[in-house]
Amino acid sequence: AGGVASPGAVSEPLVFVAVTPLILAVVLSASRGEAFLQATFSATVTWLINLPWIIKVMSYYGGLPLPVGVILYVITCVALGVFAGVFFGMSVFGMRLGRSPIVWLLVPLSWVTVEYARTWLLSGFPWNQLAAALVDLPAMVQVDRLIGPYGTGFLIMIPATCLAWLFTVKAPARDRLIASTAVIAFIALWLLSGISQLRAQWARMQHESRTVVALLQPNISQEMRWREST
Repeated sequence: AGGVASPGAVSEPLVFVAVTPLILAVVLSASRGEAFLQATFSATVTWLINLPWIIKVMSYYGGLPLPVGVILYVITCVALGVFAGVFFGMSVFGMRLGRSPIVWLLVPLSWVTVEYARTWLLSGFPWNQLAAALVDLPAMVQVDRLIGPYGTGFLIMIPATCLAWLFTVKAPARDRLIASTAVIAFIALWLLSGISQLRAQWARMQHESRTVVALLQPNISQEMRWREST
């Protein structure tokens, strides 16, 4: 999800449906072990795509031999994948969600648990949270100031979860229509509230004093940053 929807990668709106295949795979698994493997494999592949830069960090800047850097990179990706296997795959499968779309809101809660656990456990690795995909969608990201990245991640997961529910549960047409309409209305309200906040901010800025600042990024290598002479 993070790799597909990261800013500038493909399309940020894909983040709202990117996790749907994983939810389906976990919910339709034959056992808790299969659900664990599905989620672990999916997350591991995602991290393998998103983290190759750490090889250079460890081998070039850290001084480790390149093969060691590659091995540590793979181990890191697998370890991060296990977070998804435990906190998402096994937990979602064990919920036995049933037919009620309300109960399915436990799925976004499980995803937020993955991100929170990954951020703090075993020294923490807070990269590629779902909320980061909204950085170039200013109207949608405004909610982050109120509920933080974990709350925003929960909201992002709602459309993906609803889509998985529609594919999985043979609910009456009336229930499917109500659930779909509710999610569409939710996204529209989210977007409109963000637009309203941006307009209010812009109007306020027109009446405030302005200060011009500049940022200069030096074109030097990472090693030069640590030399006293520079």
